[in-house]
Amino acid sequence: MKRIIITFIAAIAFAAGAMAEQDNRVVTCQHGSTIRAYYGADAFKSAVADAANGDIITLTAGTFNGCNVNKAVTIRGEGIDKSIISWIDYFNIPQGDEHVLYLESLTVKGSTTQFVGINGSEKVFISKCKFWRESDIYFKKCNATIMQSIVRGLHTLQAGEYSTVTCLNSQLLENLSTYYNASYTPEQNGHWYISNCAIWGNVDGLRCSTIKNSTFRVACSLEEGTNTSSHCLVREGSSGFFNSYYVKPEADPWDENDLAWNNIFGEWWEITNDNAKATYLGTDGTQVGVYGGTYPWNTTPDLPTVKWLDVTESYKNGKLNVQINVE
Repeated sequence: MKRIIITFIAAIAFAAGAMAEQDNRVVTCQHGSTIRAYYGADAFKSAVADAANGDIITLTAGTFNGCNVNKAVTIRGEGIDKSIISWIDYFNIPQGDEHVLYLESLTVKGSTTQFVGINGSEKVFISKCKFWRESDIYFKKCNATIMQSIVRGLHTLQAGEYSTVTCLNSQLLENLSTYYNASYTPEQNGHWYISNCAIWGNVDGLRCSTIKNSTFRVACSLEEGTNTSSHCLVREGSSGFFNSYYVKPEADPWDENDLAWNNIFGEWWEITNDNAKATYLGTDGTQVGVYGGTYPWNTTPDLPTVKWLDVTESYKNGKLNVQINVE
């Protein structure tokens, strides 16, 4: 990958103690043409406090102390398992803001006592991220798109009221549900639109949703009438899936060409059996699951990431000469 060295004069906000220790954890916040840098465990919290809607916050590798976010900002990390933000309970974005809440190439960990929620933003885009949580994760009053990501809650992943959640080529590691009220209009209830995902939980609480080209780890029942499904790979014992593949858990007698469930998948739920790849095809003719479709599973960051940042010389008027290595 091409390496870029950028040298510029910028206003820098930092704690003198952290700067002296040269903590390798760095967060930058870009507002227009101004870039501020923050160092250490609390760097992310400081960047969020100073940020405005539309700003870009970039993290190097490392674990950062988190905080609740109430601004529509872009937050980018160095990789899905490299840049980690601990203890974010919610992203609460004011309704009507024109900016997008954009999260890319990082891990967000919630606390053990609260939900993780994304609330209020009309535009949410999550790419190549991991949401790791020991409670529920919900989306409320927002339109969210999740791509090539891992979303894990302890109990339920919920598309709440007034929410539409679109998941593409992602791993959803819990039960899925939607907020549903019979007296609501269709737009007021929650909706999932899921394509080429690996789902590890059941969908008993799902309504008003569409699932296609996806694989299910456990046998489950999809409620008919309110949901739409097509070309999913499910275990025998499941029900409610139309135009889908029902696969027996084990082959008896076992044969390497027999398409038993336990003889299909490899790491990250990739279909490794050649017969299965040719047999279990989605609506677009590619294999079902996270390695098929338009955006096959890939967690490599799409944009350059900050590898290190160094202040090489001091200037008057509070300005510094800053060198950033971007790769």
